[in-house]
Amino acid sequence: LNANTLNQCFENKKLNNIIKNSKNLLRDGLGVKIACQLNGINSGLNMNGTDLIPEILQKLKFRKIAFIGGESNIIKKNKKILIKKYKPVLITHGYKSFNLYINEIKKRKPDVLILGMGTPRQEFFSKYLEKKLKSKMLIINGGAIINFITGEEKRANQYFRKLGFFFLSFCLLGVVASWGHVEDPSYQLKKAVTEVLEIIYDNEPVDAQAKEKAILDTLSQYYDLDVII
Repeated sequence: LNANTLNQCFENKKLNNIIKNSKNLLRDGLGVKIACQLNGINSGLNMNGTDLIPEILQKLKFRKIAFIGGESNIIKKNKKILIKKYKPVLITHGYKSFNLYINEIKKRKPDVLILGMGTPRQEFFSKYLEKKLKSKMLIINGGAIINFITGEEKRANQYFRKLGFFFLSFCLLGVVASWGHVEDPSYQLKKAVTEVLEIIYDNEPVDAQAKEKAILDTLSQYYDLDVII
């Protein structure tokens, strides 16, 4: 659960209910931590999805993995990267009807399903999938994770992440320089600020042992730990 999804929950009751009833809800970023603290809620570990999901996939590399999400042209362009890394049983873009996905999942029978459809579509589909299929499959809502895994979207390097506010200035200068050359400069400004805040939030230190335990505790609900390790 990151700040973007949390904000959408305030405006979307259906999404709100799905998030509240999630089997495992992992915090992603400092923004949600602050919100939790302000409301007297234990925020837990910062389980940033961009780092966490590849770690989970590495532990489950001998399981059948499926990827659903992203734009058709992006998936086509980067399909070979996903195949080389994970040998998935299914790779498809995120703009088909839910029932078409259901049919594909029934055929391929993945153990792990990574959804990169963006919020709230991926949450709606994971809930729909839960009702239609009763199999013990691990479903992870990963936002833009497929783009990050394939390198389609780049994260700022560690140096920039440590100097978060410098990078904020860098992005804002870029927006100012492009003012008048984009259709909606205010959107570009909002996007730049949001992305920089995510960079700062993602840099929150995490206890490695505690994170490892949290990952294994979650995966043990679905798989034999002896196999995972």
